[in-house]
Amino acid sequence: MVKILEAYGVPPNLLRAIETMYAGTRARVVTPDGNSEEFDILAGVMQGDTLDPFLFIMVLDYALMKAISGREQDLGFTLTPRRSRRYPTVELLNRVESECAKVGLRLNAKKTEVITYNILPEHPPLTTTEGTVLKEVKDFKYLGLWVNSTEQDLKVSLR
Repeated sequence: MVKILEAYGVPPNLLRAIETMYAGTRARVVTPDGNSEEFDILAGVMQGDTLDPFLFIMVLDYALMKAISGREQDLGFTLTPRRSRRYPTVELLNRVESECAKVGLRLNAKKTEVITYNILPEHPPLTTTEGTVLKEVKDFKYLGLWVNSTEQDLKVSLR
């Protein structure tokens, strides 16, 4: 993670501060019966940590950049319909999973929903590298708004 942040131009003094925050961290559990022995925290950045969104986006951006690596056209990142089916959508998913795994991120297939564009209706389902079929939906809520259309948002606000 530190190498990625360094590559993105995070100043050295901030890098040292971030490293210091997560290196050698220890904890103990406080209970009504007393405190536990200290133990090492090995999980890295935890959900709810103040830096979590920033660090996650930086590392995910790096992994996505590595997965795509100049092949946007081949992988279907165009504003017009795909002209070729030589690179199926599952290839991009597997490349993203592979690059994310290299930096310690993994896909939670149970929480992942997929919206597809410019793909034939009879396309094979998107399947993770572990064989889990991802749920395909027509719309989903992201950061409080519906992704595919605002119709759902309007229905909610008119109630």
